[in-house]
Amino acid sequence: MEIRNVKAFLAVAASHSFSQAAQQLGYSQSAITVQIQNLESELGVRLFERLNNQVSLTQAGKNFMFYAHELINVVTSATAGAKKASQISGILRIGSVESITTSLLPDILLAFHKHYPAVQTVVYTTGKDSLTDMLVKNNVDLFFTLDRRKTDPQFKNKLLQKQPIVFVGPPNQRFSAAKLTLAQIVQWPFILTEAGESYRYELDRLLAGEGLHIQPILEIGNAETIIHLVKRGMGYSFLPFFAVKNALQHQSIQQLPVIFPDLQIWAQLVLHKDKWITPEMAAFIDLVQGYLEPAT
Repeated sequence: MEIRNVKAFLAVAASHSFSQAAQQLGYSQSAITVQIQNLESELGVRLFERLNNQVSLTQAGKNFMFYAHELINVVTSATAGAKKASQISGILRIGSVESITTSLLPDILLAFHKHYPAVQTVVYTTGKDSLTDMLVKNNVDLFFTLDRRKTDPQFKNKLLQKQPIVFVGPPNQRFSAAKLTLAQIVQWPFILTEAGESYRYELDRLLAGEGLHIQPILEIGNAETIIHLVKRGMGYSFLPFFAVKNALQHQSIQQLPVIFPDLQIWAQLVLHKDKWITPEMAAFIDLVQGYLEPAT
């Protein structure tokens, strides 16, 4: 399989145009057409539909997309390795949920850049469902998430560290009881992440099991914004301990003494099971596993 044919396929798929792909790659349009035809002949499937001057992927083309990216990544990494075996370089595409991006990831990225300055790192921050879709489409190499321990045959999960989730509130409030129950706090004003996102989902599930419900006064995805609003006395929240650790140490917020079950949330890395582990991916995974305490 010729790599130039695979590159032509990816260029046409991205631009939805044979002429634009030809311009991008520096070929004539007829050369791009021949390259696609050769690739289709080799694979034994039709990769594109060409109707009404529009180009779109067939289902076979969509299925081949992931592996086409993998082929290019392997060739790029092999070429870079052959040129300079002692220097890890290339592009590392990391996805992450917002709470990890703002709290855990900065120190990890700083350490990774210090060890591997030639690696170009790109970080995408969004929700877990979007990250999963990006992983399937090979738009990210791996992603960080907070979730329960679970398995999916399509992915490989590397559990990194168990993360406690805590209730927090403004710094100066005093409580009449040494311990608070869920029933006591559900009517308080809460600022929470969007419904369905990892620890918010676990909180809603926990409350539903007790016949309780929290109606937040504000839903917002940015943990730093939530912490800032809690500091200002707007309300209470439920966040991973690592996200609020610094604020607790500076006593700008306080942890609430709420009695509730352990929710079993882990920080973890997720990879596609068919993903070839590039040198930069392997280096990043090793660094992260050494940086964070192992999950138990």
